[in-house]
This record gives sequence, C-alpha cells and structure tokens, in this order.
Amino acid sequence: MKHVSVAAQLIIFSRYIGQQVMIISLLNNSEVNIGVLTGVKHNAIAVNIDDLIRWIPLYDNFRLCEIKLLLKP
Repeated sequence: MKHVSVAAQLIIFSRYIGQQVMIISLLNNSEVNIGVLTGVKHNAIAVNIDDLIRWIPLYDNFRLCEIKLLLKP
C-alpha cells in the first residue's frame, strides 16, 4: 500500500466534509469511533462524535489513528 502524504489526505478530506468517517485509534487498543467530518485545517481534521467536535492531528512521521471515509454507493 502506498503512503499518502498529509497534504494529499487533507485535500481528499476537504472534498467530503459532511460525510461519515470511521476512526480507529492506534493508541487505545483499536478503539473504533464513527462520526461526521466537519472541518479541515493545515494539519488536522475535525470530526463530530456524539455532539463533541474533536480535532485529529495528522502527521507524516507517524499515525495516531486510521481514518476511513464511509461513502455511500
């Protein structure tokens, strides 16, 4: 699997604001959360999970979590 840079990920995420995302935490024993993508800034994305907006930072060096878009066909 090819590595996608943070800049490219942010461009992709900015196109799908309002869509559901699944976040798998790599720090908390693979805890899974589903929320709505609400915003993007230069190094993070905002996700609304249970009416609480969380900023999830993205780094090229290491990953804190795995983020997947949940798109409808």
